[in-house]
Amino acid sequence: MAEIDDKELEQLRAEAAAGKNAAAALEKAQADSNERMNTTMEAFRHTTRAAHPNIPAELIAGDTPEDIAASVERGKAIVEKVTAANKPTTSSTPSVTAAAPPRTIEVPEGITGAARIRYGLEQLKKQ
Repeated sequence: MAEIDDKELEQLRAEAAAGKNAAAALEKAQADSNERMNTTMEAFRHTTRAAHPNIPAELIAGDTPEDIAASVERGKAIVEKVTAANKPTTSSTPSVTAAAPPRTIEVPEGITGAARIRYGLEQLKKQ
């Protein structure tokens, strides 16, 4: 094995210490960056929830802008389905009113009582 002189050993130790310091600085920078990203994404989720008040807040989630945008689209689809399911259905049957139906047959002046009823029934048979 080759012997390393003291000067070279000191230089290697200094380089190792500098490498450890650089690694620690990178780890701290990464942690700070992650914290800023988390804060930014939370603000983006909050803003997105405020921009879409008709979508329940718990449906808007994600860790990236793409995830949040996708959750908004899913939320819109859910809200649309629920809204459509709760809409009253229109019926093809005519509505029934509590009032008397409108008169459909014009009765000539002067006809009263039983004659008026007979006249109306005869007119209905003609229709």
